[in-house]
Amino acid sequence: MVFELNRAGAAAPLYEQIKQRISEMIEGGSLRPGDRLAATRDLARDLAVNRNTVVKAYEELEIDGLVRSGVGQGTFVAEFARPAGRPRPEPRPATAEFEGLWARAAADPESMEFSELFFRVSNLHKQGVTALSSCMPDKALFPMLEFRNCAYYALQNWGADLLDIGVTQGFVPLLEQLPRYLLRHGLSVEPNHLVMTSGIQQGIDLVARALVNPGDVVVTEEFTYPRAISVLRAAGAELLGIPLDGDGMKVEVLEQVLARRRAKLIYTIPSFQNPTGTTLSEERRRRLLELSALHKIPILEDHYANDLRVEGPAPLPLAAMDRQGWVIAVGSLSKVLFHGLRLGWIITPLEAVRRRLISLKQNADLQTSYLTQGIVLEFMRRGYLEKYLKRRLAQVRARRQAVRQALTDYMPEGCWWYEVAGGVCYWLNLPPPVRADELLLEARKRGIVFTPKHLFSVKPSLNDALRLGFTDLEEDRARNGLRLLGQLVRRLQSGSRPPPVEATEYARVHV
Repeated sequence: MVFELNRAGAAAPLYEQIKQRISEMIEGGSLRPGDRLAATRDLARDLAVNRNTVVKAYEELEIDGLVRSGVGQGTFVAEFARPAGRPRPEPRPATAEFEGLWARAAADPESMEFSELFFRVSNLHKQGVTALSSCMPDKALFPMLEFRNCAYYALQNWGADLLDIGVTQGFVPLLEQLPRYLLRHGLSVEPNHLVMTSGIQQGIDLVARALVNPGDVVVTEEFTYPRAISVLRAAGAELLGIPLDGDGMKVEVLEQVLARRRAKLIYTIPSFQNPTGTTLSEERRRRLLELSALHKIPILEDHYANDLRVEGPAPLPLAAMDRQGWVIAVGSLSKVLFHGLRLGWIITPLEAVRRRLISLKQNADLQTSYLTQGIVLEFMRRGYLEKYLKRRLAQVRARRQAVRQALTDYMPEGCWWYEVAGGVCYWLNLPPPVRADELLLEARKRGIVFTPKHLFSVKPSLNDALRLGFTDLEEDRARNGLRLLGQLVRRLQSGSRPPPVEATEYARVHV
């Protein structure tokens, strides 16, 4: 299995070329399901490349489902990889008409628009798009070998127990390990205070279903996590958005609102708020807790990026400051490790709340994968998480600084943004008369995407801002994207149309 590689400066990375050539061999039938690939050391020698280059190519092929590997066994073409000559099955005709049958909670086209910008980032990167819409971790940094070994260790330690139905609340050894991890944030949590979930998204959904009836008022920040908006509206909530500034939610405005309206729940992201990146000040945190206790309103606190602070001291989470049990917190490792992990938790000291949440989770999926929980437990116990987090924070620090400097260098007068001490994003406010949707149309033609303001809005508002993710792009690529974005903003600000361009393949398909 020897082939030529293009080593010219403008060529794709060598691991990408190796991956592409092997993919073509599988597609063409010269490599068939079950065939063993050359050992990484042998192929690296034959191609005169570093062994890690071949390892990276094999890992990418495995992620795409084209090959499978086993510890000590080698790497093989996956059984379901399509050999040459076998036609693709024709799709079955579908003529059923569902109009008039949709539940009110069904996803709407705007939710699909968010998925397009956010969840298909891997495909966008492969198409050469600069996806400033992404707040995902950079998967190139992830220690695949260590994680793969942890899967082996977990199965070795607990065997078939990880593949069986277990306790809905969570895998007990992980429930005992997590409190040690959460201490880094000042959270003193007992194992029985936790309910494991399939990510933060499910945690928000369970809390909403436990507390919110149709017509109930739920308070959020004025701009917030779009999936939380979808979940709360699906529960029938009336959402009230509280404006923000550089210190997070304006709690004094919340106080005025609560004097007039009875709220059932407050959903907040106090640290590295999504999408603005702001952090709620300690003074406002204390007042928020006072208002919660005074009006007897539970707080749902989202810890989605608490681990990603790279500057200054971290304020205590609301759950750590709460002394009465009004705060229910949700967290996960998705922003630290990778989004596909789908492992999160709910923290509440109140048994009555936990019992309701566990009952609702049993209705949803019985339990979060024990296998996933066992692998993550090994990843923590063996020190891999601490080691990886240091590298991750160094990358977040460098990329945040690159985006901050690029905003300063390239954005025209009238643009402004909140400073962030970490997290995953910046919030860019545009000068009039520039609109984020118009800017996005022009940017996509040039291979740049971001997430416009209206997808985060609780109520209709001017579409004069956007979110810029900075964790998933190399510094040079982010700077180049922001330089071009700044040029577009400047032209739209002056009232002149940007010059026509040959649209990228992505823009031709999706705009």
